[in-house]
Amino acid sequence: MRVIFAGGGTGGHIYPALSLIKKLKHNDPDIEVLFIGSNRGLEKELTQELGIPFTSLDVQGLRRSFSLSNFKTLFKFVDSVSKSKQIIRNFDPDIVVGTGGYVSAPVLYKAARMKKKTIVFEPNSYPGLTNKLLGKLVTKVAVSNDDAKQYFPSSKIVFTGNPRSQEVYEESLAQKKHQSLKQEIPQVLIFGGSLGALQINNAAEEMIRQHDFKNIKIIFGSGRKYYADKKEILDKLNEKENVQIKPYINNMAELLPNISLIVSRSGATTIAEITALGVPAILIPSPNVTHDHQTYNAKSLSNENAAILLPEGELTSKKLYEMIMNLINDHHRLSEMKCKSFSLGERDAADRFINLMKELVGENAY
Repeated sequence: MRVIFAGGGTGGHIYPALSLIKKLKHNDPDIEVLFIGSNRGLEKELTQELGIPFTSLDVQGLRRSFSLSNFKTLFKFVDSVSKSKQIIRNFDPDIVVGTGGYVSAPVLYKAARMKKKTIVFEPNSYPGLTNKLLGKLVTKVAVSNDDAKQYFPSSKIVFTGNPRSQEVYEESLAQKKHQSLKQEIPQVLIFGGSLGALQINNAAEEMIRQHDFKNIKIIFGSGRKYYADKKEILDKLNEKENVQIKPYINNMAELLPNISLIVSRSGATTIAEITALGVPAILIPSPNVTHDHQTYNAKSLSNENAAILLPEGELTSKKLYEMIMNLINDHHRLSEMKCKSFSLGERDAADRFINLMKELVGENAY
């Protein structure tokens, strides 16, 4: 099988594709893959680390209000469609998979027009405009939340779950085989997503400065830009007992099995990762995303008592500290949240997705 994956910009659009590529390669080393990403996201670095062939397109999003930059956006889209045609023609894929981000639009649009088998992956409970439009053109729409089904043609919808969840779960099982000692104190991960989150970072930094942590360990992933801007301050805080501050969490699958509580945004991939393992969460949705979809994502957990939803407008260092300590010290509630979260996980999502790919190209499913 020859597969083109298109997606990028943030980890939520990249990691599901990487999970699928790893699984495909594990099952069949002869599978040929090409990753098409943006020229500004993390995808180039991450694909290079894994030895995945990569090429980029120069694309950007439309502004909601009138802006002259929208003319530039449209020009870049038309140019990217033309380049996508050449890439698709040269690589000649059996199937093209889009996992989100602006770059997936010209690639999937052109692939569909060229009569290639196509899948768009919608990880959120509320899809953005791009995926809604692509859903009318592609062969199938893979979703990981039942709430998203209403926005796409019913004949095209396949529930797969988020492929990232299976990778995280399987890595945690492998890790358990090599762990014999139980961790001494609870570990709390504070993480604002692959690009960092300013309000979460500010609250976490102030909390770490104001408090000592004798009975819990704080792991804080700030994002590279924030860390670079405040390196001297964060390096000093990093010297405190039971505090670990990192520019970027690049080993989430290894880290999560040891986490007692996570404080994070509620992007779809983060939701997939924490429910795969049943990690209790304080979720702080980003207010700067299309149609407030992170709030929808967070509510899918908080409504089931698997997480606590904390609006960003209510976030302070004092409230964050109190919520963390109250949960860590409430073993019954933490255990209940863990069970509820685990019950929502999709731990065979990559297999489901790959079976869909195989069915579309006429190969035998697993």
